[in-house]
Amino acid sequence: MHIYITGRHLNPPGPGEDRLIKIGRHWVRKGHKVIVFLSADRMNLNLKEKKIGLTEQGGLVLVAFNTPEMLQDDQRNRKKGNRKFASLLNRQGKMLPEPDLILAVAPPLSTALAAEELSSELKVPLILEIRAGLDKKEARRGFLAGLFARSRLRKEEKLLDAAEVIAVEGKAVAARIEGQLTEKEKKKVNVIKGQESEEELKAFYDCLLPEGDNK
Repeated sequence: MHIYITGRHLNPPGPGEDRLIKIGRHWVRKGHKVIVFLSADRMNLNLKEKKIGLTEQGGLVLVAFNTPEMLQDDQRNRKKGNRKFASLLNRQGKMLPEPDLILAVAPPLSTALAAEELSSELKVPLILEIRAGLDKKEARRGFLAGLFARSRLRKEEKLLDAAEVIAVEGKAVAARIEGQLTEKEKKKVNVIKGQESEEELKAFYDCLLPEGDNK
């Protein structure tokens, strides 16, 4: 099985690496082909004028986009970086070997939406992992703040509708996500508690794969 993992803020291999890097290596050892899309800033890659960097570690392919994170910069620049990442993901995802499955991490919602659009165009299932959420109460605070919050909420709901499998981080986020799902689109929300051992996480993510590919 060929799997894409997408997340602009995933920590790369090494100390403090993201759990999905570990899972990617685990899936590679099981015979799957895995490509991870993430930010070059996280990997300390100096791409200069290049848009994309490519490396491989233990069979795990890492595609790094030159989208400076500017975590301390203003919101406009962060959004610009997210849009650039989303655009590169959409373009590169069509040029690389076609996946059988896409696992997308949100936030940022815009980059997860790019993964959703890619999965829709390629007609492959989407696994959505939500690591933080938006409280509906926030959407009712002030006109402009509420306007942007409602826009984010609609994007999140679009992702929830499109995802075949949903995983969330923490019980509080899980409860809110379950409340957003309509009765018609009621889906199981798989919860990552954050206290799992590495073996428990491997079993958790294996169960998210389509039946027959999770052995």
